[in-house]
Amino acid sequence: MASKYIEFNSKKDFIGKLINIFSSTYVDRDKWLTTQEELFFIECIILNAKGEDLLSSSTVDHFENHPAFPTKSTYIYRNKLKKKKWIIQTKEGIKIHPDFDFRKSGIPESIILNIPLKVVKNK
Repeated sequence: MASKYIEFNSKKDFIGKLINIFSSTYVDRDKWLTTQEELFFIECIILNAKGEDLLSSSTVDHFENHPAFPTKSTYIYRNKLKKKKWIIQTKEGIKIHPDFDFRKSGIPESIILNIPLKVVKNK
């Protein structure tokens, strides 16, 4: 049987769906992203995939000039994502959650997810 793909009009929509699937499958509800946090994280994923330093002034400028984010929100959203463990700050800089770090491979055009689910009685 041929695999059918759910199609998206943009990479941002595609990444958003990946975030939602990942969240509902592997992330505790209190760590799920709000709509605005998700938009911020999607931008971080795209910038990271392009090789941008997420702590750079050009990244801050990107968010400061983005219509979806109010002035000075870069630091607020960055901290929210750190608290929820979607990004990690190290001595080398900000690291994206490994499942969304497309720096080496680029953002995929398609993906087939294999998510095993199972009912375990008495748990």
